[in-house]
Amino acid sequence: MVLLCITIPEKLLSQEFTGDKKVLELTYTEAVGVLLAQNLPLLSSHFQVEASEGELLQAKAWNNPHFNWNQDLYSAERNEYFNQKNQRLIQLDFMFSVSGKHTRAVKLAKIGVEQNQLFYENTKRSLVFELGLKFHQLLMLQKRSELYNVVFSQFKSLIDKYEIQYKVGEIPGSELIRLKSELLTLQNTIVSNQNEVEKEMSEIRALLNLRPDVTIQTKEAIVAMPDSGKLNYGELISFAEENRPDYLARLNEISYEQMNLKLQKSRSVPDLMLGYQPHDKGSNYVRPYSGLVFEMDVPIFNRNQGNIAVSEANINRAKTDAEQALVSLQNEIYASVNKYFHSRSALDNYNLEFLKELEQLNNSALQNYNNKNINILQYLDMQRTYINTMSEYLGLQSEIVQRVIDIEFTTGYQLYN
Repeated sequence: MVLLCITIPEKLLSQEFTGDKKVLELTYTEAVGVLLAQNLPLLSSHFQVEASEGELLQAKAWNNPHFNWNQDLYSAERNEYFNQKNQRLIQLDFMFSVSGKHTRAVKLAKIGVEQNQLFYENTKRSLVFELGLKFHQLLMLQKRSELYNVVFSQFKSLIDKYEIQYKVGEIPGSELIRLKSELLTLQNTIVSNQNEVEKEMSEIRALLNLRPDVTIQTKEAIVAMPDSGKLNYGELISFAEENRPDYLARLNEISYEQMNLKLQKSRSVPDLMLGYQPHDKGSNYVRPYSGLVFEMDVPIFNRNQGNIAVSEANINRAKTDAEQALVSLQNEIYASVNKYFHSRSALDNYNLEFLKELEQLNNSALQNYNNKNINILQYLDMQRTYINTMSEYLGLQSEIVQRVIDIEFTTGYQLYN
């Protein structure tokens, strides 16, 4: 039986109030914990496991005996109703399943429980993967918001200062208009980024089963990037074949169909009905009469041949599906590892020295512009370079973590700490 015993820190289920907004700060690990505890589709999948366990319980149950009571309703000779002294019959019947039907039905139900447990694990795996992509996308967008807000504040302060200088004729109006135009462009970028934030946050709230008025504030955790030594294709594929629940479910389906074929063949043999009549008062043979009853179908026309043919075809289908699942698994792993190395190579170009120089360039741009060491075109070009480069860097940071999560999804191997 699958139990959802996930311990969630109390602070995650409480809410911090900032003004009228409810803010919930989460790291990715904490968000996964909330997902496993509160996600409704995952809970639904868990109940499906419980339902299959109930089916197993039912499959184990034996047939109930059948009790038959027969008595005189009306006697035309005596003009009497409901006189059991004239005629009464007691009979007990029991249906015996032969040819291993009961045992195979129980085994089939057990495989069904295993199948639903694998479906549950795959649902969990898929939801964690979806959350990982969306969480780190939101993390990146919120970082971009911080970047845009800093630059916006610089532009706003500069414009406020230059409006005063423009009024006294110290600077031309063209420069002020150019700055305001750049500010409007930045505002549009901020609005577009904020809309993306709302979209990702809405989908994460749905995954975590949170109310729509909760604002999620992501917290970054340090993620160690795996090196090539941990990403051996052969080892990852072997690990995935042994651990990926969707692939294991395909293999389990073969076992299910093979056991179902055995069950269908055993159902071609009819069940036996044995009955015992301990008392028949009005028997025409001897009064009272005690007898033995034996009943069974004669398998002339229906030998369950159609269901047997269906099961045989389903075995071939399940084997074909499992073969296709293995091909997909291998290609998914190959692609996910390659995409990780591509992203890792791109991110390695942003070394700390370069980023530090870029930050210094941005900090000095405003001062150089105010001191007339650079003109407005040079200043705006430096600002755009800083914004675009930092935005791309944040995007690559998010992408590299998403690639790690993608490898975890395709292999089932834990890389993210």
